[in-house]
This record gives sequence, structure tokens and C-alpha cells, in this order.
Amino acid sequence: MGTLIIIHIIELVKYYIIFTYILHGKIKTKKNMLYGILIIMCSIGCLFVLNESNLYAISIIVILLLVLVVYDGYICNKIMLYLLTVLFVNYCDSLAMILLGMLYKKDPVCFFINTTKSIKIGEGCLAIIGLLFIAGIFHKRNNNWLKKKMSLMQCALLVMAMIGLYIILGTMLIYIQYMDAINKERAHFIIGVAAALILSCILAFFLYSNHLKKENDLKTKNIEVQEENDGLRLALYANMEMMDDDMRQYRHDNRHHRAVLRELASKGDLEEIKDYLAQLSEQDEDLKKKNVLYTGNYMVDAIINGIIAKEAYSDVKFHCEGKLPRKLMIQDVDLSELLSNGLENAAEACLHSNGDKCVLFKAASYENMIHFEIKNTYDSARYKALSKGDFETTKKNSEYHGYGIESMRCVVKKYDGKLEYIVEPEWVITDIYLQQKDEI
Repeated sequence: MGTLIIIHIIELVKYYIIFTYILHGKIKTKKNMLYGILIIMCSIGCLFVLNESNLYAISIIVILLLVLVVYDGYICNKIMLYLLTVLFVNYCDSLAMILLGMLYKKDPVCFFINTTKSIKIGEGCLAIIGLLFIAGIFHKRNNNWLKKKMSLMQCALLVMAMIGLYIILGTMLIYIQYMDAINKERAHFIIGVAAALILSCILAFFLYSNHLKKENDLKTKNIEVQEENDGLRLALYANMEMMDDDMRQYRHDNRHHRAVLRELASKGDLEEIKDYLAQLSEQDEDLKKKNVLYTGNYMVDAIINGIIAKEAYSDVKFHCEGKLPRKLMIQDVDLSELLSNGLENAAEACLHSNGDKCVLFKAASYENMIHFEIKNTYDSARYKALSKGDFETTKKNSEYHGYGIESMRCVVKKYDGKLEYIVEPEWVITDIYLQQKDEI
């Protein structure tokens, strides 16, 4: 009886190592810990009543109860991870049994056929050493898998792949022991079916994981775009407040300027008048630079003025023409993706221009059609390359850039629109047409 209790405790230790040190599960409370101890004591008590054949079934039920009661986390995660752990522990036990057979009898399957309690204890201890080694590798990774968001489909595919691999392992051991022609043929068939199951499950697992990754990347991108939109709105508010302050100051000071000019005119001091007007012109230019470009659409204005406010484009002159409805049947995220990329590309091209650095933005609406035109100067040395459609990025670290045009094309396609680039000797024109949706 004492040997059975030791085997049972060894089994519990294996699962404790996996759930605590590999999966980084956390025990709920001291009260739950006491419940766990009570369950273990009850299971040991059952060993005195039931025979040895029920030991494995008792261990499986007890460990499941311990995982559900003691550890903190989602029920679904606990069950899925428990199933995976059962298979994983069986792998470890089988490998430990093979290793013991090779060490003592030089026969990998001998202890599978003739198993004693002492062999089970030895196999369990060897499996624990292996698990502790794995736990040491995963020790620094503090991901609590019991509370992490998991996909049921991924776990199911992984379980099926592990079952298939376990079938292959078991069949190969039988194949080694019994090598007559009939068993060989059956073994080949079983191994073939199990291998097909493994490959199909692994392929499905990676395809589904890739699908989840794309979904997650899209969500992350949407969040980033939304945060950028919020930043653009704040930038627009700040620019509008600044413009209002400057205009009030301008109106306040204007009467003083008129008084000075009248005084200079009364003296007939023409040179002084010219100098004073030149200074006023400079102030006027500074005020124009701070001016908020306005189309009438809240989001479009936020995007344009957010780009203008960037320090990198301080040398670029932006001009805006046209009016838009306050409400467009185009999602804000799509507008941001389209215009931010278009205006940034135009501003970047301007920075390489040999002459004026200028971006002209035009916007118009025709019934359910929206038209944007972005016109910018550029490096005239690239005229031939651009005329052939070579719009490769000129930014540093080009491997991290160059996706803007493709992103714009995706948005245009979504709204059944048209994106066209017209290259002239002095200008590059980006023509964009979007069909407004009835619902967004």
C-alpha cells in the first residue's frame, strides 16, 4: 500500500511542476490550497479501498479536481491545458520507461511488458527530473497560461497531433517487439494513418494560428489608427485655439499699426512707411503659416492639420482648396489611412525637391462621389523613374517603409474607387476617387 501512495504522490508532483512552473499557474487563495490538500487526503484514502488497477483513474480524476479547485484561471483554459498535460505526461513517462529499458536491459520495450511497482517509481522519478529541467528553461517566462486568452480550435488541433504522435510511438514499440509479417503490415497502416493525422493537424494548427495572427494584427492596426486619429483631433483643437489667439492679437494690434502708419504718412516719411509695411508683411506670413487649413469636414481637417503640425515638414508649404460635407459615408479609419499616407508621401517627396517645397490639396464632393487631389513638387531627377511607375520609398530603413501606397489602394478598392498617379516635370499628382457607402 505504501508503494501505491508513493506512485500516486509522484504522479501529483509531475502535474504540480507543469501547472506551477511551466504554465505559471497561480493558486487562488489559502482556502483553496486547503481544499486541495483535503482532495489529496481523500484520494489517498481511496487507495486503501480500491485495488491497484484503479490507481491511474484515481490520479486522473484527483488531478483534474485539483486544477479546477486550487488554481486561478479560466475554466476552459484549465480543461484544455489539462488534456494537453495528460498527453505530455504520458510522453514523458513513455520516454522515461524506454530510457530505463535501454539502461538496464538494453531493450526499449522490456519494461512496458514486465512492469513492477519499483519500475513505476523509477520511471516517475526520471520523468520528474526531465520536467524539472524543462521547468528551468521556462522559469523566466511569466506567462500565466491559465489566465491567457486561448483558442479552443488551436488546443483541439494540438491535442489531436499529440495523440497521433503517441499512436506512432506506441506502434513503433510494438513493431520492435513483434516483427512477424501480419503485425508489420498492420503497424505500417497504423503509422501511416497516425502520420497523416499529425501532419494534417499541424498544418491546420499553423494555418489557423496565421489566421488569428492576421486578425490580431488588424485589430492592433485599427487601435493604432484610432489613437492616431485622436491625436489628430487634439492637434486640430490646439491649432484652432492657437489661430483664434493669433487672430485676436492681430485685430488688437491692427489699430495701433494704422495709427503708426497715419503718423508716418503725415510726416511724409516714405522710407519708414516701406520698412514698417515690410515688417507687417513678415508678421502676416508667419500668421499664414500657423493658419489651420479648413475643408468643412472634421476628420479630413484633423488629418491635414495633423500632418502640417509635424516638425519634419516645417519647410513644406501646404495649401488647401475645396469644401466637403460635415458627414462623409466613409469610415474615419479609412480616411486617416488614405490621406495620412497620401499627404506624408507628398510631403516626403517635397523635402527632396530642388525648388519650391509645396503641397496642394484639393477636395470636392459630387453626389455620392468624393474626390481628393494631392499635388506636390519633387526631385526632378526622378522624373523618368516616376514616369515608369517606380514609386519605391526613399526613406531610411526602407524595409520598414513603402507600404503606404498599397494601404491606399486597399482603401480605394474597398470604396469601389480609383487611385491614379500623374507625373509631370514639376509636379506629381495623386488623384483619388471614392464611392460613398450607404452604410458604414
